[in-house]
Amino acid sequence: MVKILLFIFISLSVNANADSGFLLKKINANFNQTWYSLYNQVKKSGYQTTYLQRCDFALKQRKYESNKYRILFFGKYENMEYLSKKYPKIVPFLPLKVVVIEEKNQTLLLANMPNILLEIVRGGDVHIINKWQKDMEDIFTKIQNRYKQKPPN
Repeated sequence: MVKILLFIFISLSVNANADSGFLLKKINANFNQTWYSLYNQVKKSGYQTTYLQRCDFALKQRKYESNKYRILFFGKYENMEYLSKKYPKIVPFLPLKVVVIEEKNQTLLLANMPNILLEIVRGGDVHIINKWQKDMEDIFTKIQNRYKQKPPN
């Protein structure tokens, strides 16, 4: 299951962008470094973490091979509360989620981009989704830049 999902997302491109509805970035750091960087960067960006989910143990119990697989759920409570009351169809997409996967010595960050919610949210409220979009892209870029490979001497 994990390998199938990973294949689908990788086939979208390791540098998939907001136009695809997904953001997928390869991070040149181990799983723990990437996980803690994501957690810290989300908080620095003004978001609250709502839940941290470990999936790797349950997957191994079901005989799926996976090194590490976690999901970070986060958001801005006031925005999520406001939008969910005004646009109930948005509720299944909240809070925002980022998956961190380590497979075969590669660490990947993967997320549905907030701009997919623009079909639900209209009018003056699109600025909230656009802000989430920009923040998500910035978070991924900052983490990726933090662990860029050093050029050979």
